[in-house]
Amino acid sequence: MLKKITDKLRHLAAHVKNKGLGNFLAAKTYDTFIKFRLRNAGINFSQTQAQQAAATTVSVNKDAHENQASSYYDIRKGFSYLPFGISEINLLDIGSGSGRVLNYAMLRNVQSVFGIDLDEEAIQLAAQNCEAVKHKGSKTSYAVKSADATLFHIPEAVNTVYMFNPFGNETTQAVLQKMLCHVKATDRPLYLIYCMPAYKTVFETSVHCRKIYEEYNKAATISELCVFEIT
Repeated sequence: MLKKITDKLRHLAAHVKNKGLGNFLAAKTYDTFIKFRLRNAGINFSQTQAQQAAATTVSVNKDAHENQASSYYDIRKGFSYLPFGISEINLLDIGSGSGRVLNYAMLRNVQSVFGIDLDEEAIQLAAQNCEAVKHKGSKTSYAVKSADATLFHIPEAVNTVYMFNPFGNETTQAVLQKMLCHVKATDRPLYLIYCMPAYKTVFETSVHCRKIYEEYNKAATISELCVFEIT
């Protein structure tokens, strides 16, 4: 019991050191509030490591990463750098898992959300969670599908993509090409909110991408969030 408490305190101390006390408290407060609202809607985000590992093996380029929990505070920050209002967002979450980002966006009443993930069980759970949020009064339309990002056709309505470091360099390159095809087909910019952007250079080195915002940890050693405009 003591070890569990000690480990938790050590974990919190590491987060405070990484984020800075002010940012940590702001994020913790906001995330706790959103978690309460989603829990009140009966949302379940459970997903086993075994399910995630199995999904990784079926990815086209074998470079899919395990799903990680996004901070609602960071998603809100990413939304704030988009050139249109919340109600105009049509969001695609690549690597949506059981719907954490989708459900948050639905609480904010964006126009529509789309989610894709390799894990079919997670997608089934995401659909249940999205329906639960709809039942609580969300006006957002939703669609989820089990699909590989390299093969998925981005829906025409999408104007914003969210990713939390879902895969490696090869798939990131392929996804950028998908995004550029989408931009050409719709004749309008596409915006990317990229959390923990391990392969941000794929976008930074493209003449079609313009970085709107970037946030680092307190020590300025790790990029934690990027927002790109893709044209």
